[in-house]
Formats: sequence, structure tokens, C-alpha cells
Amino acid sequence: MRGAVAEIKDSKYTVAFGGDKVHERHVIDLDAANPAATLVADLAQAGALPPQSFDCFILVQTIQYVADPAAALANAFRSLRPGGSLLLTVPSLARIDPDLGGDDLWRFTPAGLSRLVASSCPGAQVDVSAYGNLVTAVAFLEGLAAEELTTDELDHRDSSFVVLSCARVVAPS
Repeated sequence: MRGAVAEIKDSKYTVAFGGDKVHERHVIDLDAANPAATLVADLAQAGALPPQSFDCFILVQTIQYVADPAAALANAFRSLRPGGSLLLTVPSLARIDPDLGGDDLWRFTPAGLSRLVASSCPGAQVDVSAYGNLVTAVAFLEGLAAEELTTDELDHRDSSFVVLSCARVVAPS
């Protein structure tokens, strides 16, 4: 994470992992009342994000709430500078958000995320990873904390029980 970094709702990951390598911090939100927002925008609206403006775009646990995730990804991708990275996480398994139930729309398998990114981000270098297993899936659904599981239980990956899918999407240089 370096240069100009954009993040949704707040800048907690930018602050935690960017350090002094970040010289511009941008917070994007649909809600104009968010005092942290430096850009009020609908991710799915074409042209809502400035083109080729960010070296890194952190899009964590967000597109499941967007009516058109393909448009949101395409816009985020277009906002990257050449060689910039889009860091994306999406739920593969999750309960429906009790506060946003009517707007909680999507879950993504790793294969589905790969296809979505490929169609929305032409020419990108894409790496998709899957995290989870039967134990972590059940623990997650039961509301257990990570501290209640062993490191081996947390680190084991089973492609049949994915809890979280992640992608690193790099714009062509």
C-alpha cells in the first residue's frame, strides 16, 4: 500500500498498513453525512470515481451491498493508476446483515469472484484466494471469536467451505 489510497467508509486499513508510504488518503462513501468522506460517490454509477487517481483501492466487504457489483468493480478498476492495486474481499458465507437486510444482496464463491473480476476489469492481473474450512464456517455462523479457535483451525483452507474470498487486482502498467 503506497501513494494515493482510497478506502470505503473510513481509512482504518490505510492507516494500519500504509504508514508513511501513503501520501494521499481518500475515504469514499455514499453517505454525505460521513465526516470522514473525502469523496461522496455511488460506486456503481459510471464516472462517480475519478479516473486513474489511486495507487491502491481498498474495497473490503462492500460489493455485497451494491445492486450492480460488476459496475462497482469496473469503476473502482478505472480509478486505479497504471500498476495500481485493487484489494477486494467479499463474503462467501455470511448471515444476512440485520441492519441492511434489504440491501445485503450477494455472496461470492472464489470462481464467481474470478469471473466477476475478469469481466469487470479487462487486462488486469488477478489473484483470487479463498479462506475458510468447515470449522471456521460453523464457528463464524455460531458467532464464535477467532480467539476461541486454534491457529491450525484458522489457517486450514478447505475449498468446499469458503467463508471469505479475496482478490488482488492489478491494473496494467
